Amino acid sequence: MAIDADDPEWSPLALTELGVRIYGRDGATDEAVALLRRAGTSGHPDIQAKAAWILGRLLEEREDNNGAIQTYQAAIAAEHPDHTPAAHSALGQLYGILNRVGLATRHLETAYRSRHPEYRLEAAFHLGLLHYWFSRFRPAAALFREVVVGRDAEVWPVAGVLLGRMLLELDDVAEAAERWRQVVESGIMPAARDAAAELRTLRQAQGNGSGGGDSTYG
Repeated sequence: MAIDADDPEWSPLALTELGVRIYGRDGATDEAVALLRRAGTSGHPDIQAKAAWILGRLLEEREDNNGAIQTYQAAIAAEHPDHTPAAHSALGQLYGILNRVGLATRHLETAYRSRHPEYRLEAAFHLGLLHYWFSRFRPAAALFREVVVGRDAEVWPVAGVLLGRMLLELDDVAEAAERWRQVVESGIMPAARDAAAELRTLRQAQGNGSGGGDSTYG
């Protein structure tokens, strides 16, 4: 096997691929972690960063937050064009969960500024959530709008629901309704169901004369 051949090019790749396969099949097992640790210390410039990023995700699942932080930092230090922005985004999200808002913001902003086609939008979504939690509606709306326009497959429908709520807070009823309609039309659950509920609530408010704006939305 390539793993046993001690080939500087193929052994790290084989370790990573086998670790990922075991992770996908069995979850964050000791075997998957051990394989990815070996790949992450291989010295291979590309594989080392990828293995560290994936290992961080596994360690998060195992609730080893300190280990996850260290491996994400290793992926960041590798300065890889794909895996370093991914690690910045993942580390920012983890710091957010740990309520370390300053560090979360710093890493998410770094991922956002990378302009990476995938992780820029992922980071924008999570930065938007940070602003949302602290009731900073204008910056939250701007970030959620960027995610919705970018149509990131993972998060844009949720961003669309939240964007509508931010827009209502900012008294922009027309765009709020339009964003919710976009999510409903996507059919992506559960966000489409949530957006439909928001539109029903808006119609009811407008019917009662408390919503202002155009009563045709929804």
